[in-house]
Amino acid sequence: MSDFLFLNGRIRALQSRLLDTNRLDRMIGAPTPDDAFGVMVELQYAEYFDEKTRPSDFAKIIERGLLETKKMITSASDDDAGFQFLWLRFDTNNLKRAAKMRFLEKKTSLEPDDFTEENGFSNLGNFDSRQICEIIFEGKFPENFPKNFEEVVKSMPKILENSDFREIEFALDRAQFEILEKIANRSNFLKKLFRFIVNSVNFRIAARSVLIFGESATKNSIFPRGDFNFEEISKLKNFDDFTKFAKRTDFFQTLEKIKESDSDEEKLMKIEKGVDDLYKKFIHDSDEGEISTIQIPINYFERRLQNARLLKFVMNAKFHNFEPEKIYKMLENY
Repeated sequence: MSDFLFLNGRIRALQSRLLDTNRLDRMIGAPTPDDAFGVMVELQYAEYFDEKTRPSDFAKIIERGLLETKKMITSASDDDAGFQFLWLRFDTNNLKRAAKMRFLEKKTSLEPDDFTEENGFSNLGNFDSRQICEIIFEGKFPENFPKNFEEVVKSMPKILENSDFREIEFALDRAQFEILEKIANRSNFLKKLFRFIVNSVNFRIAARSVLIFGESATKNSIFPRGDFNFEEISKLKNFDDFTKFAKRTDFFQTLEKIKESDSDEEKLMKIEKGVDDLYKKFIHDSDEGEISTIQIPINYFERRLQNARLLKFVMNAKFHNFEPEKIYKMLENY
């Protein structure tokens, strides 16, 4: 593993400029979008402001901030492989989205204007829009493209001959986990992080299967390196079964806010938010007391990412003239 002492010193100095409750309250209570936008100057975005900057530029500024944060982390750590726990998931998502455009939406190419957050893509992965287009639509693979992913991409047409598109998504997830499993052996923290991620994804899939598709999870959808036994998951036929199963896991807290009157979609939303909250807690707790480890930049980036989502939501809400009470209510889902 790399020595992260220099990088972590920079991060500790920047943490005071993360979004906090006071700044968030001021943005929500601001009388206009311009006033809400002004609070962003107090965060890490001040360097991107000039006389031409307008409140409507908020999304571009926030995106630029994330890209600069990624650049800081990769350059100061010599692009340590452990950070693939951050970047690889964006590649997986981009490959899924591009494949969906090709096979379900019948697109023949991925245009630069298609590669936007609104269309489900992210610029935070290892491969840019041009490379993702070549990979999915032309079968051209960069030299550093993981072989695990390449095999899945090449087999996509055959997968669809016998199954639906979900099997492509599951195959890409498995490829991602296979890559991360090898990287995880670099430290005890990464091993714990890998196990947590695998468990959380398997837990989500089990919940989605019974709540949305009305069936138990398939063997291909569950990655076998976690703590959950597939034989047990395969017996979950309905939400009552899932509830009994969940209470025997570390994710039992995700059920606390579920009401009997909630729709299946609402139940799933609360479960997924609960899993996200547990992930944030796991990452935050791993940062405590550390000085020169990878936990600090991973936690910092995750907080920057969460800040970005909150800021975009609040700014959009201000532009739509939502009252503060409505914004606070909607923030319960964040």
